Amino acid sequence: MRKQYLLSIELKKSFWISVVVVILLGAFLYFCVHTYQGIMKTKTANFSDVENFLLESDLKIDDIHSIERFHGNQLYYVVEAENINEEALLIYVYKDEEVFQYRDYAMESFYTQDEILEDWKQRCTSCHLLGSNFGLLNENPSLEIKYLDDQERLVYEHVLLNDLSEYRLTLNPAY
Repeated sequence: MRKQYLLSIELKKSFWISVVVVILLGAFLYFCVHTYQGIMKTKTANFSDVENFLLESDLKIDDIHSIERFHGNQLYYVVEAENINEEALLIYVYKDEEVFQYRDYAMESFYTQDEILEDWKQRCTSCHLLGSNFGLLNENPSLEIKYLDDQERLVYEHVLLNDLSEYRLTLNPAY
């Protein structure tokens, strides 16, 4: 014969199961948020070191507009800045044996990001732009354009800033 339980015992059991599930979900959410914040801190951890290095360098930097990371052959910090002569500079900072080094380029000798993106929009009318940032391609300053083409493939296109020549890497979806 089947044993019967009181209704109040069943309610207590389901209540405690619900409490345990809510606590586990809360702990998992806390872990995810904490991990995300830790990752974001490590991404920007060296930005202040790079900024201090450039301000103390012989470049005579007056204003730093932006600092971004670029992963080419190695990790570069790409800095858009202005010197005391109000010349726009594009600076690639990297670590060489735990010491910061840099390569600087005058922006006036390059095509602008807006010009390159406008040219890209003319060539790729049905593409969806995901973003763009400065980088290095074979030690040459370039603009990396990330987009989805008309077949929903992810494309990384590198356009050299000095002559608009391009290199394209297309990734097919893996599904």
